[in-house]
Amino acid sequence: MTATQPLRALALNCTLKPSPDPSSSQLLAQQVLDALGQHDVAGHMVRVCDFDVRPGVRTDMGGGDQWSQLRNEDGAHKIAADVFQALNDIGFSIPAQGNVYWNAEAMTGTDFKDLDSTPKAVVSTTKTLAATRPAWPNCCRRSSIPS
Repeated sequence: MTATQPLRALALNCTLKPSPDPSSSQLLAQQVLDALGQHDVAGHMVRVCDFDVRPGVRTDMGGGDQWSQLRNEDGAHKIAADVFQALNDIGFSIPAQGNVYWNAEAMTGTDFKDLDSTPKAVVSTTKTLAATRPAWPNCCRRSSIPS
């Protein structure tokens, strides 16, 4: 029997605010990492805007592109779909319910990090994401999916 590698998670924080500015995306990603930690998944967060990441589908778009250093509004769902497809195109396996986001009513000025508590729907989605992620690699290992 071979030992399995411990599961690790990388949270790509796609806020538009550079470090060290507080960010709702940072808070939400940290909540996901904390929930994953309860399932023995170690993880860390990368704030993408702190890197020079060029648009495109190759791992190095040239001109100082730093994507390789990262290892490979209601626009959140669209952004997640685009990112998932791009990652899938270069060989990543993306399990269902692989993202969590929050939207306030448009134009209200309410920021996630300023809420008194995390909305129930976000808590539920975060718990589901964290509970299903650790099982994903084992499902892939046991399946007959060709490599």
